Amino acid sequence: MRILLRFTAPLLLTAFLVGCVGAYAKAVQRGDSFAAAGDWAAAVAAYEEAVQLDPTDPEAKIKIKAVRKRQSAQYLSKATALEQRGELANALAVTQEAVTLNPDDTEAQLALTRIINKVIDKAEQLRQRQQLRDAFKLTTLVLRGAKNHPRARDLDDRLRTALAKQSFERAQLFAQKDKLGNALVEYATCLGYRPDYPDARIHFGQVKLRLEQTLRFVVVLPRFAAKGRASAIAQRIDPALLKQSFDDRLLLEVVDKPPHDNERKGVSMRGDMSDYRHYHNRQSVSRSCDYVCGTSYKPNPRIRDLREALARLEGQLSDHEKNISSKEKELFRAQKDLSEEESDFEKKQSRYDEARAKYDDCIAKADPKQSNPCFSKKSSMTSKKSDVDSQRRDVGYARDKVNRLRDDVQNLKQRRDDVRESRDRKNQQLLSEPAQIAIDKHCAHQYQVEQHVVGANVNLTLSIDELTANKAILDDQLFNYHVQAADETFPAQAGRCMEVASGKTLHLPSEEGLRNALLTQVVKALRKKVVASYDAYRRSFLAAARRDESSGLADEATESYVRYVLTGPHKLDDKEKLAKFFSKTKGIGKLDALWKN
Repeated sequence: MRILLRFTAPLLLTAFLVGCVGAYAKAVQRGDSFAAAGDWAAAVAAYEEAVQLDPTDPEAKIKIKAVRKRQSAQYLSKATALEQRGELANALAVTQEAVTLNPDDTEAQLALTRIINKVIDKAEQLRQRQQLRDAFKLTTLVLRGAKNHPRARDLDDRLRTALAKQSFERAQLFAQKDKLGNALVEYATCLGYRPDYPDARIHFGQVKLRLEQTLRFVVVLPRFAAKGRASAIAQRIDPALLKQSFDDRLLLEVVDKPPHDNERKGVSMRGDMSDYRHYHNRQSVSRSCDYVCGTSYKPNPRIRDLREALARLEGQLSDHEKNISSKEKELFRAQKDLSEEESDFEKKQSRYDEARAKYDDCIAKADPKQSNPCFSKKSSMTSKKSDVDSQRRDVGYARDKVNRLRDDVQNLKQRRDDVRESRDRKNQQLLSEPAQIAIDKHCAHQYQVEQHVVGANVNLTLSIDELTANKAILDDQLFNYHVQAADETFPAQAGRCMEVASGKTLHLPSEEGLRNALLTQVVKALRKKVVASYDAYRRSFLAAARRDESSGLADEATESYVRYVLTGPHKLDDKEKLAKFFSKTKGIGKLDALWKN
């Protein structure tokens, strides 16, 4: 076994290495196939897989470098063609990719330097023609691959200053014309170019504040009228309570009087609360439970089980005795047969010894010149030798049979003894087991439970009107609000069922608690209706912006888009589309600037 273990581990290691080598070779072959087809990216991926399988083999690493050189040369050739066509921005991007693939290539580095200079020259020309945003795009492209290029940094700095100044001046003009949305975007664009541009952040905050003030949605909530006990709820519904239920980011205010500015958007709410009712209903119901009320006795079922077990064991014991007797008889016959076989063996051995002695004596007296002396005696001796060998085998068979039967008898006796021991144990258990056992006696217990139900309800007749359109959203619509709670109680009753032993205390809300719950329901309902109106107001800006954008009215669309952004939570459904529009029209690509600055 030790020799087997010594050779198993190397064999397994060899198999593992063969598997790795096979996978490595297949990955390299795939890379070669992709490279032959000109699919450089797939070739590199296959070679990199091979490197992971065996980092010590240099073949795949060498091929990756070769493929990247060829790929770089291909990019460089494409960049040269783009450069010749005057597509300098695309030529620069492709050349940067070529250098990334093969940074040690002198030709690629020289081409990158040449194209960067051409791009900067073109950016300078665009700056001189006041095409500042196009020039800025080119310097940004250069600095993306060469962030410390001195000419590009200097020109980029001058362009940022000029673009920030342009945006700042446009913002002031828009602000003077009361186009606050456009002004806000221009100030944000200015800060995007120059975060430290003088006074830009102050003007941004002032314009944003003015715009938010004009956009603020007003909810007019005068004191609700009330009749009777409903006034206890109506008196608590005020602007401060309703305002707490809204998201602080919404441009929404709740007041008790209409604003002086007739142009403010919003809704006016009027309510009349009535028919307040508080009730407390109770009823008594009967229940029953079981409890232990004494002790009774019954025959011990264990006695029957033990007697049945003893009967089975006695039967098994009798079977074992019969089997032992049968086997012992069979053993006796086998021992007798063995004695006979051994007696025959002794007789045949004696005849063989006698024949051998005669043969030996004959040989001693025979003439040496005879060719085959004592032939008959030798044949007799050989025959008797065969008889002895055959009889020895018969003795062996007989002895094996005796030994086997002797083991069988011993095993049967052991099983008999085990069964006898089990019988004796069961008998002792039966003698010690009581004839009867005690059991709990159960009785039914009847008890009374008081069930209580408390509740309150109130009616609200509600009207909602738009502030500026003089249009009714709701007109004296009736709403009913209802709350209810239930519990039960019963006294403690010791010595009976566990569930009634400690009793049950009544826990019900007070009438004040029920009124608070009604108030919460009313405020939630009012909030839901206000949010629906506010959402319609907010989305009206989005609809107007899309109409103006499709008509080519960029400034008008900007005004509406900015209002849509400022009035809503900052999870915009159309964020990507809005960013694309502002980037195209104003040069600002991140909407976050509209609320973070």
